[in-house]
Amino acid sequence: MHKTKIGAVALALSLMAGAAFAQAPAAPAAPAAPPPQAPLEIKQVKPGVYMVTGNGGNSTVVLGSTGVIVVDTKNPGRAIYDELNARIKSVTPLPVKAVLITHHHADHSGNSSLYLADGVSVVGHQGYLKSIQTYVNTANPRPVGPSIVYDKELTVSAGGVTAQAHHWGSGHTQGDTVVYFPAQKIVAGGDEVVAVTPNIDYPFAGSFSGWLTSLDAIAKLDFDYVIPGHGNDPISKADFLVYKKKWETFIDRARAQVKAGTPKDKLLASIKTDDLGWSIASPNWSAAARLDPFYAELSK
Repeated sequence: MHKTKIGAVALALSLMAGAAFAQAPAAPAAPAAPPPQAPLEIKQVKPGVYMVTGNGGNSTVVLGSTGVIVVDTKNPGRAIYDELNARIKSVTPLPVKAVLITHHHADHSGNSSLYLADGVSVVGHQGYLKSIQTYVNTANPRPVGPSIVYDKELTVSAGGVTAQAHHWGSGHTQGDTVVYFPAQKIVAGGDEVVAVTPNIDYPFAGSFSGWLTSLDAIAKLDFDYVIPGHGNDPISKADFLVYKKKWETFIDRARAQVKAGTPKDKLLASIKTDDLGWSIASPNWSAAARLDPFYAELSK
């Protein structure tokens, strides 16, 4: 397992160990006028730790002695980027020193190009870099890949903050990163931990098996809260364990239906989810590109 420290002075040192690779940041395109957006809201989770909700996936903001680490950059757009930074500046005058992206979807990676253009290194898993190459997205600016890429694990130190990027397997996508802040006892879960109905992006090599592996690994961390990829509030460890149990129950029920011979076109309707608070009656589950590989994975 590879660990690399990125110092505030020289983030590019992570490239020397051979497990990280650099990509020259693309120049951002001229931004289009965005539609009116609801204001972002910044909430304190604990001293020095904030979550920013609205306009895409949640962003995690952790303050250090000389700078800030941000996880996820919301939907694309100069106005959203400026508002996110304004919310950060409302709680600290310190600059953003590093950005980590949990996966390639535009509601999380949307303003990666703007941070890169402002000289901030963007860290992500190699699966995120792979996915972004074929990701169809017409946003302006278009989300881009990370400037620093890792394989299994990467330790990022910037601005007096230490963050551990972990990839325990393909879950929501093939490029999922879970970010752990050990000193703050905070996890940024991306879309592997959400307060809404989750979904598996099989077209980008997601997998429930890898997802369950990630949840097992998160449960072993020493943390107080998970900041979910979607949801208005942080999730306590006790509530995270409830969420983990929901996933296990859901997969057990789905496997039982396949084992009983339930045909693919009847599978989703046969899985009880009302007690889980989930609704899988959506294209995120029923589209052939999602349902076919889900059924195949259950059949193994």
